[in-house]
Amino acid sequence: MKKINFNIIYYFCLGIFILSSLFRTMQQIFDPLEIVAYVLLMIKIIKDNIEEFKDWKNINKRKILINLGILILFGIAFIFSRDVTLVKFILLIYAFKGVSFHNCVKVDLYVRAIGVITVLLLCKIGIIEDVLVTRGEIVRHSLGFYHPNVFGDNVVLLFFEYIYLQIYDKETSWKNIITYSAIGIALSIITYFVSNTRSAILAIFMILMGIIVKKCNIIEKLKDNKTIKFIITNIFIILEIFTIIITISYYNNNFIGNIVNKMFSLRLYYNVQFFEHFGITPFGVNFNGFSNSEMTLDMAYSNILIRYGIFFTIFLCIVFKKLLKYLYNNKNYILLVIFLIFITNGLFENLWLRIEHNIFMLILYPVVEQYINQRKSGKQKEDERVQENFTQN
Repeated sequence: MKKINFNIIYYFCLGIFILSSLFRTMQQIFDPLEIVAYVLLMIKIIKDNIEEFKDWKNINKRKILINLGILILFGIAFIFSRDVTLVKFILLIYAFKGVSFHNCVKVDLYVRAIGVITVLLLCKIGIIEDVLVTRGEIVRHSLGFYHPNVFGDNVVLLFFEYIYLQIYDKETSWKNIITYSAIGIALSIITYFVSNTRSAILAIFMILMGIIVKKCNIIEKLKDNKTIKFIITNIFIILEIFTIIITISYYNNNFIGNIVNKMFSLRLYYNVQFFEHFGITPFGVNFNGFSNSEMTLDMAYSNILIRYGIFFTIFLCIVFKKLLKYLYNNKNYILLVIFLIFITNGLFENLWLRIEHNIFMLILYPVVEQYINQRKSGKQKEDERVQENFTQN
């Protein structure tokens, strides 16, 4: 009997989540498919771990405790926030064992590209509505997505995936950089005149700058600088603190707070509305009924703090610090640049936190695995040292 290829099943489930996020008006089709994907991913998780549990004497008990703690934290956050993204995230991460990250990026690129083109065509023939949003005198088109920003965010992600697959394991030439720049500029022009997603345009130019910095070997030259390393590895924490401080500044009608609010298209104003209505809680709140197209919490850092609560925010600060340190120490500069852009873009948008909108979040799996293995090896070395001292005495 031919064995079931669970990796193919994983890619299928990933594709379902991606398409579901694109076709928001067709949830009657994708909701049942998502349930099937949940079940299949849980089966893969059980299958991946059943052999490990058979050898109970040699099992990594620390790993079990850490994973259990993470599951409990995600479970509590889901109960209070009712955000199904957390379910997708934890299932995709824990079912990632044996799956190629490189192949996941490929799957996302192909499925997302087909999905985006399909949405555009359905909008063109009138099956899906083109939602119009105004910013001053500028008319912004959603092109079939539920908000104009979503089109820009998908363009950015497709471009990032293309860049990653082109240069993740090899040096790039200046000729290729010119080609990437031409593509990036063309996408920026399209995005500007269609959806006017400024954060997406900024992200495209930032990745192009990142490629040039990588080509010039600037990161390698500065990697031993303690100040730069501190800023890079703690940027998520820094921006979380900045968001809180600048929102308080705006609330108190401070001059700088008012300027930043205008620069951020009234995002601090919406921060204050949500903070006043829900406050800051230990475990988060469900604000789905309060949030809408007019009143939305775009800033990722205020969104995390209010939606998921204090404990989950602290957890994410720790996770992203370890992620950035992992990428920095392993000289994975292209992924480091991509995540620095996403994290900076979190001041304007929160979609990058959702795994169906950002396949690069799957890199958290090897980071958690490395942390667990380091703790285990550290414990083993300590036990060996104690045993050696005991023997000598």
